[in-house]
Amino acid sequence: MNATLRQLHDVTVELTGRIGHADHDELVNLVELRESVLLDVQQRRPLPDAEENLLRAIAEHDPVIVARMEALREEAADELQKIAVTRLQQQKYQQSFNAESFFFDEKK
Repeated sequence: MNATLRQLHDVTVELTGRIGHADHDELVNLVELRESVLLDVQQRRPLPDAEENLLRAIAEHDPVIVARMEALREEAADELQKIAVTRLQQQKYQQSFNAESFFFDEKK
């Protein structure tokens, strides 16, 4: 059996076991590993039954992984929205002026 496929399965099972604590970098590493395994699998068609079964087992974890990715995406979108609102509020309260302009007071 292919070692990278076995590694992908082990990483997938380990990551989904603690998916609530998985961060962006771990998910990116998983996606990169999956991509390299996918390229390898495509070159070695047809696959032995054991590898086909392992691929199915990996695919069973997809909904959990995708849900976590979507949660992280929504979290990032919320943070970006907060940053945009903060910038807008700061712009409203900051005076925009020309540094080369002068004010003259007149005595009455």
